[in-house]
Amino acid sequence: MKQSLLGLLTKLLSIKFSNKSNKENLYKKELFYFLKSKSGVYNKFLQVLCITHKFMDGWSGAKEYAVYSQANGEYIDVKKVIPKIDEYKSISENPISIGSFSQVYKAVTNENRVLALKVLKPSIKQHLKRDLRLLKRLVKIASIFLPSSFIDFNKAINEFNEI
Repeated sequence: MKQSLLGLLTKLLSIKFSNKSNKENLYKKELFYFLKSKSGVYNKFLQVLCITHKFMDGWSGAKEYAVYSQANGEYIDVKKVIPKIDEYKSISENPISIGSFSQVYKAVTNENRVLALKVLKPSIKQHLKRDLRLLKRLVKIASIFLPSSFIDFNKAINEFNEI
């Protein structure tokens, strides 16, 4: 089930006021699973954290590293979203690859050239600005619980926005 930002904050606060040791790793784990439960921008930000920072150190295992292959597909009517559709003899009905932001389809042009068409997911287009605003809020919350222990969240969000 997808968790809300308020739900994450509640979990982080319960860790803060608990008697548990190694709170930093518990915070990172909660943040990880919150981002992993999302898609698009959140999933991509999680991937950036995992690759470029020591976010996974001290608590994660092989199961958590599956974050790099978790992208979910969406139905896209490619015939409606591809410009100049009449230039293609065929386009695969199902994607041949799925990423956080887009899906790739096999296409054959009228000249029999085989191409890969990368199509932005509709949900990304619809929710990108809102998701980026929420992600910035999440970064502020994470900074409270993990002030400077392993990552500068503001730097991370700025790096992510440049992608």
